[in-house]
Amino acid sequence: MNQNKHPPWLDQAVDGGLFQASASDIASALSLRELYDYDYGIRFKGEAIHAQGWSVGFVKESATEDDSAFARFFQELSALGEADMLAIPAKAVRFELTGTHDVLDFFEPPLIANAKFDFASYVEIRSSMIQMIHGSFFVFPKSGRALLLNSSGKYAMFAGPRRLVEKIIDVDIEASWEAVRANDQLDPLLLPRLRPAIIAYGMSP
Repeated sequence: MNQNKHPPWLDQAVDGGLFQASASDIASALSLRELYDYDYGIRFKGEAIHAQGWSVGFVKESATEDDSAFARFFQELSALGEADMLAIPAKAVRFELTGTHDVLDFFEPPLIANAKFDFASYVEIRSSMIQMIHGSFFVFPKSGRALLLNSSGKYAMFAGPRRLVEKIIDVDIEASWEAVRANDQLDPLLLPRLRPAIIAYGMSP
């Protein structure tokens, strides 16, 4: 272990098994984050979504901890044959401004999770340093056929083919964004950064 770096786990016996990504997995996670992260984990880049022909669904997290959309994300994609996933924190401005690399320069092994594609593994990731370091993080099957962005436990976005995303969020795409349009108990500091996403993803404001 490099003495200048820290292990990425909180307790090696509990979550150390998450951090066994291969060199190719690490490169894939870094590339995906570079492609899709917009505004440091606030949302996905609109141009990247359009390039894929994808839709984005919005889910506001509630005090009742309704995890049904997250569970459906894993159920639907597992049914399509997905078996493994990666997870990486969103970018953070404080690291970019200093020229350091959050997941590589400070952690050994890197702060990138490699896990079985299921909801139980997601819960482990959500309770790990992957979320704690910045708040927002990306989860995706290794095929990259869909994406999940969990933003600081306040809301989530699901990106992928429209029919798949609507199965996951259990409403149509446009209706899922009504919480943003109507300011439905969302952080008022986030709204000016979220509302442009509606147009960026091809919907009417």
